Amino acid sequence: MMIQRALTLLLILTACSCSKPVDNELAELAWILGDWTSRDGTITESWRSVSNHTFEGAGETHNDGKVSRESMRLVLMSDEISFIAKVAHNERPVAFQLSRDSTPSRAIFVNAQHDFPKQIVYRQDGPDLVVEVSDGASQGFEIHFSRRGSGGR
Repeated sequence: MMIQRALTLLLILTACSCSKPVDNELAELAWILGDWTSRDGTITESWRSVSNHTFEGAGETHNDGKVSRESMRLVLMSDEISFIAKVAHNERPVAFQLSRDSTPSRAIFVNAQHDFPKQIVYRQDGPDLVVEVSDGASQGFEIHFSRRGSGGR
């Protein structure tokens, strides 16, 4: 009887320590919100919270007089966070799932079935934002952003 009570108590304590309110999960990524400019000024991203379950982002890249745009969303559905990107060269949006390897200052989004990228990582670097776009292995690139109005253009 004593062992059964101890096991029940252990299960209750484990469940309490592992659970967290669903609404707070997306709020943990609030550091991504705001207006960002790459160090060379050619790329911008802007992120806004539109609800407790959705952040919307817009990206713009200026290259050789051409402008490409991307719309992005972070969406909390069914207790999972997805990064959804819509770019001109893809007919449909592409979804990436938040990896369990993420930390409070590093959000790792993965879609192993996508051609490229297979992984997108957003991470805090002091007051700055770094975005890593890769195949999850050796191919990829990084973009270093500063907040507009605080050292960025």
